[in-house]
Amino acid sequence: MNHYSVSRLAMIVALSTAAISAHALTFTFTGVSGTNGQNLSAEATFTVSGSTLTVVLTNTATEAASDGANVLDAIYFDVDGVYSFSNGQAALTSGSSLRKKDGSTASGNPLNNEWMFDGPKGAPVNRDLGIGCTGWLDFNTNAETFDRVFHGGTGSAGANDNYGLIPTAGISAGNGSNLYARNSMTFTFTVSGGLTEAKISGAKVSYGSGGQTVIEHDPVPEPATLAVLGLGALGLIRRRK
Repeated sequence: MNHYSVSRLAMIVALSTAAISAHALTFTFTGVSGTNGQNLSAEATFTVSGSTLTVVLTNTATEAASDGANVLDAIYFDVDGVYSFSNGQAALTSGSSLRKKDGSTASGNPLNNEWMFDGPKGAPVNRDLGIGCTGWLDFNTNAETFDRVFHGGTGSAGANDNYGLIPTAGISAGNGSNLYARNSMTFTFTVSGGLTEAKISGAKVSYGSGGQTVIEHDPVPEPATLAVLGLGALGLIRRRK
């Protein structure tokens, strides 16, 4: 085996190992708005470290939201097992900010009061848990208990997708006084019961205050499949000796 083949082998093994051992679980979403046909996309990364679950939700669309119904307002997911969630926090991800329609930076209510955590969520999402910021599917921030509002906050229900996630390109529709989270939100929880990334599945996202568009995550190869692909590439290299 020559030096070039050895280098390629090392790279493939490293990539395959990373795919199998990486702790973060990332779901991607691509679809089309059910309101006006605009291309929509998002990404959600779940990480469990000890008893802390972190969920980073990002609006990855490349164009400004052209309708309030194209604002990313919720994520839903299943968990295998029974767990207790507490000490939830909702915050802007580093590099993100609250923005208005004109692109100006704005300030508003604490995000713990505007984003909610609840479960189970029924049709049409049919998932164990959900995180959202509108009144759709019982995400209503009017003085709910802790399992609905982060740290028991008491914000007012967000109309017109207030505090929903818009892309970095912003939003070209809606009322100029509305506040949006530009780019990404991070949610953290203390979880008891032994939750791991492997026990999280079936992620979906919804857009619009009425859930006008629901998108299931894009299919991706399982870690075992990625390992097989790596072994197949190894076989190809060996035949080139």
